Amino acid sequence: MKILFVEDDDDAREAYVRILTRRSPHEVLAAENGQDALEKLSGFQPDLIITDTQMPIMDGLELIRRARKIIPAVRAILMGGHSSAKLAEWAAECSADATLEKPINLEELFALIELLEC
Repeated sequence: MKILFVEDDDDAREAYVRILTRRSPHEVLAAENGQDALEKLSGFQPDLIITDTQMPIMDGLELIRRARKIIPAVRAILMGGHSSAKLAEWAAECSADATLEKPINLEELFALIELLEC
């Protein structure tokens, strides 16, 4: 599985990509915002996008909407430092497959990735 991890916080992005790369067999590519992620879509062709909700230039909701126009079958996990109710509302708006509250619980992250692989 190819995973595109989108996070505007440099330290968090680097840490999670490192963890994903070490603890899973998946190919992982990082992007710093929604626009950067869109530019990487066609060349990388991810199966899963894990994206922050609020980022400069383009937020995660808009990224998911646009990504699905390019790769209709791409799965998406929306993550953010908001209540689960707010994340669920946003996920419904952009048809995300799942949500993760920050700080991210790694076991929950890996469980969602495994679930979305099926």
